[in-house]
Amino acid sequence: MIKPERLFARDVEWRELGEFAASEQPGASLGLVYGRRRQGKTLMLELLARQAGGFLFAATQQSEAQNLADLGAAYASFRGLRRPVVFGDWREALDELLRIGEDGPAPVVIDEFPYLVSATPALPSYLQQALSPLSHAKEHTRTRLILCGSALTTMAQLLGGGAPLRGRASMELVVRPFRFREAAAFWGVTEDPELAFRGRVPRRGVGDQAVRLPVRGP
Repeated sequence: MIKPERLFARDVEWRELGEFAASEQPGASLGLVYGRRRQGKTLMLELLARQAGGFLFAATQQSEAQNLADLGAAYASFRGLRRPVVFGDWREALDELLRIGEDGPAPVVIDEFPYLVSATPALPSYLQQALSPLSHAKEHTRTRLILCGSALTTMAQLLGGGAPLRGRASMELVVRPFRFREAAAFWGVTEDPELAFRGRVPRRGVGDQAVRLPVRGP
């Protein structure tokens, strides 16, 4: 999958996402994407969904009913329907979302997933059931479900210990801050290393990656 010109650097991350989203392996699969805020996660996943013909829903910090209503509206728009789809609960919503990949590999992205878990603590358990070995999603789809979030502890705990989704994910991608040289190139301060190192530059309109210069990397 060709990386869009709009996405700066992130070659490794884009390649991993592309391989996951386009995998022809039978059955729905689960992937996690997380990292600190303002690292370009949302932009990268929006570009992935657009390029691969997938679906993206960005949750907000609101009630379960409100998020389900917003999801129904977004899903209806994705399907080209005139009226919002009404989901009675998250079990129904997940079953429908996981059908998106019935005709072939398709990414389904839920951004800010921790907001949904905060309002519906049982949501990971519902996902566990929806992705059980004999479920419709596993036997009849190739949906590539991607959960994204910036609440690092919440996201990491989804796969840890006795968590319902432990062992379910085939991709766990941590989006880290740019390294020093990448940060300097991104902000156009390659001739002023001290400025790049300090990470204090004026804000610039570059979407999800714009707030401050991230300089610490792995």
